[in-house]
Amino acid sequence: MKALLIVLAVLVLLALIPLGAHVRYDSEGAFVWLTVGPIRIRLLPKKPKKAKKDKKEKKKKEKKPKEPEEPGEKKEKQPLGGLIRDFMPFVRLGIDLLGCFFRKLRIPILTLHVGFGGADDPAGAAVNYGRAWSAIGAIMQPIRARARIGKENVSCSCDFTRGDMRVFAETKAVFLLGDLVAMAVRYGLRALRLYLRMKKQRKISQEKAVQSMNHPLPDLMGETMNKIRDMVGANAIVGDPINLGTNLTIIPISKVSFGFAGGGSDFVPKSGNASDAPFGGGSGAGVNITPIAFLVCKDDNVRLMPIAVPASNTVDRILDQAPELLDRIGGILDDRRKAKTPELTVEE
Repeated sequence: MKALLIVLAVLVLLALIPLGAHVRYDSEGAFVWLTVGPIRIRLLPKKPKKAKKDKKEKKKKEKKPKEPEEPGEKKEKQPLGGLIRDFMPFVRLGIDLLGCFFRKLRIPILTLHVGFGGADDPAGAAVNYGRAWSAIGAIMQPIRARARIGKENVSCSCDFTRGDMRVFAETKAVFLLGDLVAMAVRYGLRALRLYLRMKKQRKISQEKAVQSMNHPLPDLMGETMNKIRDMVGANAIVGDPINLGTNLTIIPISKVSFGFAGGGSDFVPKSGNASDAPFGGGSGAGVNITPIAFLVCKDDNVRLMPIAVPASNTVDRILDQAPELLDRIGGILDDRRKAKTPELTVEE
């Protein structure tokens, strides 16, 4: 029991250890320290290493120069990316992780001072001064809303006696080790769950694709369409010419309408594999060919003679006979005109 309490106490102490970073930039350059509890490790600038004298000089082996590759011999293949629908859940998870990170982050010190020199260009310095305040306001507002800031000192100044621009920045960010471990476990499990779900969906989609390729329904529909294609062709709409004498040819024209339907179902047993389930289905088709007109070709004249529905009343009959009557009247008038025209004879 005591050992368990000791382990729990050690874990609690480890969880309360603060991890952080201390960054400062001034006239001497940039400095970065990593803090683990009371321990501070400097990362930048690195300490200069002491030069060690080699007791024995090492001979450098001459390396043969590589032969230049001829252009066009090898082309690197551009890797194919994944689907965006598989990538978007991880993007949302990353945004959620960043939000949780900023909520747990504590910034004890945040200092930023920008000094503009306006000795050379006072108007430009004043404009940059206003732009800097605008940028600081736009940047600091979301940081204040998402992070816990202790001591904040952000300012700008404009010195018209100096010509250069100066920047001083210093910040400390602290994160508890326990929060870091909890976030890693929580979001790592969520990412693993998303990955397994995506992998399962890909496997299901691949199985469906294989089943659709080996499914008898496409073959059934294809066979039906082939039969319809055999029955309905160009000759079914514009028929073969029928020769009636030397100067008379009749070509039948028909209207073709068809339809087909098919369907089926897999009879999946209650306990069994869906890929081995029996399939039952059927298909049917119907074709209707109706003659609607004839093309009559006589000498150099072509005439379309439609096959109309019989007239139901007197007006319809008159309208049906009107074209023929007009043709006959026109022929009679032409004959009379030719008869009245005298023939002119020329005497020598």
